[in-house]
Amino acid sequence: MTKRRIASLGNIDEYSEKEIEQIIFKLNSLLQNRVLGSLNDFDPKATLHFGIPYVVQFLWDQFGLTKAIRDALKERAVTFDVSGYLQAMVINRLIDPSSKMHLFDTIEDIYLPDVSHKWQLQHFFRALDYLMDIKPQLERFLYHRLTDLFNLQCLWCFTI
Repeated sequence: MTKRRIASLGNIDEYSEKEIEQIIFKLNSLLQNRVLGSLNDFDPKATLHFGIPYVVQFLWDQFGLTKAIRDALKERAVTFDVSGYLQAMVINRLIDPSSKMHLFDTIEDIYLPDVSHKWQLQHFFRALDYLMDIKPQLERFLYHRLTDLFNLQCLWCFTI
């Protein structure tokens, strides 16, 4: 996309309120009764969910879940990022609880900056299988992480 200046009205700070109204009136008259649009006419084709993914990423990092999941699966020949798929499913449950198929169809609507792979539906299901296998180990990890107050920063004290 390129920008092109089509007119310059000078420094707006040098105009009085009355002069600005006159400019607007003159520009409006040049449109010759065209109907002007409004913000209500704007129909975005797509929006990205940003807030919830940001908070989930922050908490995910604070708890060290990516490392915990990788450590729990280190003995297995895992060929994809199980932690990333699980995190995407957690985010989906918070934004719009739905099926894995719906998540797969709408995953591009979620802001996930660290994703460097193409999503595959089968990996969502396989990630849940891996999660069930490591569930006891992950629960112990989270229990120790949450009960060790010296390692856990005050997660609930941050302000946005």
